[in-house]
Amino acid sequence: MVIGLVEPYDGFDLKRLDPKNPPPAPWTIQPTNPELLEALAEDFRGNNFSIHRVIKTIMKSNAYQLSTSFEGEWKDAYIPYHARRFARILSGPEAVDIMAQATDAPFSVQYYGEPRSYVKQLTNPKSMKSRNPGDNNDVYAFMQAYYQSERALPPVDKSMASPVQAMMMMSSPVVTKRVGSEGTTRVANLLKSGKSDDGIIEELFLSSLSRFPAAGEVEVGKRLIAEKGRQRGVETIQWVLLNSPEFLLNH
Repeated sequence: MVIGLVEPYDGFDLKRLDPKNPPPAPWTIQPTNPELLEALAEDFRGNNFSIHRVIKTIMKSNAYQLSTSFEGEWKDAYIPYHARRFARILSGPEAVDIMAQATDAPFSVQYYGEPRSYVKQLTNPKSMKSRNPGDNNDVYAFMQAYYQSERALPPVDKSMASPVQAMMMMSSPVVTKRVGSEGTTRVANLLKSGKSDDGIIEELFLSSLSRFPAAGEVEVGKRLIAEKGRQRGVETIQWVLLNSPEFLLNH
């Protein structure tokens, strides 16, 4: 959506926004759809400058809800028309926050005397580096695999997977502790809940992938539980879901 309006999102040039007053050559109009940008601005002004309304308007649009798949033959010439959504690798804060949310094991950070549960609640992600040893330092190392640097924002051109990311997702303590059955993780709570195997598998899919499992996926999950035992099987299902492309890509 950012690319569909102005890129970079924090680089608006006020002299290049009005198609009725274009800048001198070689400059061009900055937004890809200046009429849409102006319509959003007018709607924003006309509705008491409500940020919530702007966000709801964008999220309900067909452009925002585009799928990454494309019916028919895809051609690179379609790129400027934003005919489909492009999948991207998550940023460092996104990756650790959704993993903590999916496993129901948020972080514990004291930030200016207030408790914080997710990296996105901090002013700067690198604050995790120096606050509370142990888990938080592991979190910062995890984010570095997703190109989180000493700066507050990740580089915009680093939307690529890497072996380091895969190793972090498979073996980092940030992940392995949260897929286990100790403490108050989602896996631990589900094992204590008395739910059936089908119910546990369904909740793991909903919390991790935001969808119900397909019939074949339920069968695979039940087979894992039968082969490995209930505790180990449920832990494995949670781990597998976190390591799936569907979880790791913004799509």
